[in-house]
Amino acid sequence: SYSNSLNQQDYLFFSEDLFLKGDFFKANYMLSVNGNLSVLNFKSNAITYLKNKTAVLELNLQINTQNQQYKFSKSSLYIEGMPFLISGSYNAKETALVNLNIRGNNIQIDQAFSVFPIDVLAVLETYNAKGVLEFDAAIIGELSNEKTPFFSANFAIQNGAIKEVDTGTELTSIFLTGDYSGKNKKEKEKLNLSNFEALLAGEKCKGNFEITNF
Repeated sequence: SYSNSLNQQDYLFFSEDLFLKGDFFKANYMLSVNGNLSVLNFKSNAITYLKNKTAVLELNLQINTQNQQYKFSKSSLYIEGMPFLISGSYNAKETALVNLNIRGNNIQIDQAFSVFPIDVLAVLETYNAKGVLEFDAAIIGELSNEKTPFFSANFAIQNGAIKEVDTGTELTSIFLTGDYSGKNKKEKEKLNLSNFEALLAGEKCKGNFEITNF
């Protein structure tokens, strides 16, 4: 577990069958971690992304104890069956620096809605959605009591559909690409849909838009 009230972070995990393998007495070795996890809480910047979800971890981490460097190699995390590929590095020698890439391919949108429903997708609770989601996210920067890393992501939806439950209004044949970047001292939070196409009542609509500082 990890908690930071200043940055409103709270990470809580639990496992009864996590297996670790490596040459722990060497200064440079590969650590393998495999097993099942319970993500009890995953909260950052006051936003709860996950709560009481099951996960499977398949981690390969190259560790250099002298330089305090950690590099991810062929690692994956399955959250409620959804696959995420993890790569990148973490350096803790002086200032703690993280440079991670998380990629999700062929994720069903309705499955994502069921996994991330708490704060992130609360606005979409009155909608039914389906389609295939792909995204490529990066977490880069300093990790400390005063600072949090910068988060950004590119994403795409193919052959999607979304229906407003109360009115029955539906968009079908949705294809879109976009990107998201979190806020920091230099940049405002931004969501950009660079290419959007869909059918509304059989009529084709297309466009793009950008939302900032929300």
